[in-house]
Amino acid sequence: MTVGADQRDTSLVMGAYFDALLREDVPCAAPESVAENAIVNVPPGAPSSRSSPPLTAASPAAAAGSYQMIRVSGMTLGVPTAAIDNIVALDSITVTAITASDCSSGCYTEGATRIAIVDTARLLLPDQATRPSPQTRFLVRLKNQPWALGCEAVDATFTPAPDAVNWRGTHGKRLWLAGTVRDPGCALLDIPELLKLLVAS
Repeated sequence: MTVGADQRDTSLVMGAYFDALLREDVPCAAPESVAENAIVNVPPGAPSSRSSPPLTAASPAAAAGSYQMIRVSGMTLGVPTAAIDNIVALDSITVTAITASDCSSGCYTEGATRIAIVDTARLLLPDQATRPSPQTRFLVRLKNQPWALGCEAVDATFTPAPDAVNWRGTHGKRLWLAGTVRDPGCALLDIPELLKLLVAS
């Protein structure tokens, strides 16, 4: 099989996966072929600080900014850069085992603030909770929030065109999912809904 054919097959698999992700009756565990072609682990750079608020719920206006791609349990997620405080490597901080949530895997301090490390896979993929958690290597601290999303890898930022996003419906089951983008294959996070989920957990 030629390289071009391989790329077309991967594109079809990823397209079907992201379409399924938006449907309420399909578990959102990434297929192996998507995981194998996911982003490459590269050293992260902390996004610059912004005064703008996090991007709002699933609507075309949400695509007006850039997203930081991160990898969680074989799935590539897009975190609005406006909602990120900083990104740190897990091995650069001291983690304590004190947790107040089933979706937290520990805590660390940043200045006078205690930050809960979110087991992102367990939070977003509860139907996969029996699987071993992926190796967390980086933490994405949410701006003005006491949470940091754990992830396996961090890649580049990108800015999707509004018409390139397949937006979640108003009655979608996965409220944390703003929408999906096929190129690059990425699920965009709805930060206000994600924060509600974190508070409820």
